[in-house]
Amino acid sequence: MASASTSATSTGSLDSTVSSTSHSTCEGESCTLLAMVQCHHCPKHVCLKHLIQHNDLNITRTHSLSDDINLLTLMLSKIDSTQSLNEAKETLDQWKTKMLFDIQVTYDYYSNEISLLNLELKQRIDILKENKR
Repeated sequence: MASASTSATSTGSLDSTVSSTSHSTCEGESCTLLAMVQCHHCPKHVCLKHLIQHNDLNITRTHSLSDDINLLTLMLSKIDSTQSLNEAKETLDQWKTKMLFDIQVTYDYYSNEISLLNLELKQRIDILKENKR
């Protein structure tokens, strides 16, 4: 029993508890062996064989999560906030230039219309003045 406890603690991430009071069956798939330890990660009671498999699975998951974190860290480090800011400012400046151009075109059109209407009005006034004479 002492060697079982030593083997379980040498697997690493689980500080196993030898169940001395209750002798239950391993909760590993289709296993009929005596459960020797309880996982601190989940509430399963498992034999040493399944403890090792369980630890290996947890280690694999940990490595996968670590890889995901490293990938996200790399992606975040590649994001250049200054470049993003400059691109947004450039887009805004282009929009402003276009809007100012459109406003100028509209202004010129209506300014010309007003001038033409003013000219037409003056001509009509002149005609009216001549007709009154």
